[in-house]
Amino acid sequence: MSIDNPKISLRNFRKKAKIGSGTTSTVYLVEKEDTGKNYAMKVMRRSMKYKKDTHDIKSERVILGKMRYPFVVSLHYAFQQDYILYLILELANGGDLFNHIQKTKGLPEDHCKFYAAEILC
Repeated sequence: MSIDNPKISLRNFRKKAKIGSGTTSTVYLVEKEDTGKNYAMKVMRRSMKYKKDTHDIKSERVILGKMRYPFVVSLHYAFQQDYILYLILELANGGDLFNHIQKTKGLPEDHCKFYAAEILC
């Protein structure tokens, strides 16, 4: 499957719920209309004010597009409309590691060992 499929656009997905937001993006639970499969859709608005934001967004898209790793969500599709970049990602229930660390004010040692082992693999 090509990540940059010109036939894929926002109209191929139905928003079901907002599942997260950050400084530069919002993440939605979406369903692909033709397959019924659920994905996470990360919506990033490129700001022309800050070149660093544009660079970071482009870098994230390139890195996720090349990465094939069992402990990192996969990028399935990417497309752009105006100044908004959409990344359609594998849905990972439970959220991201950063939010878990923030909520718990750190991680227990056994959790740190587990995540370190995943990285080493």
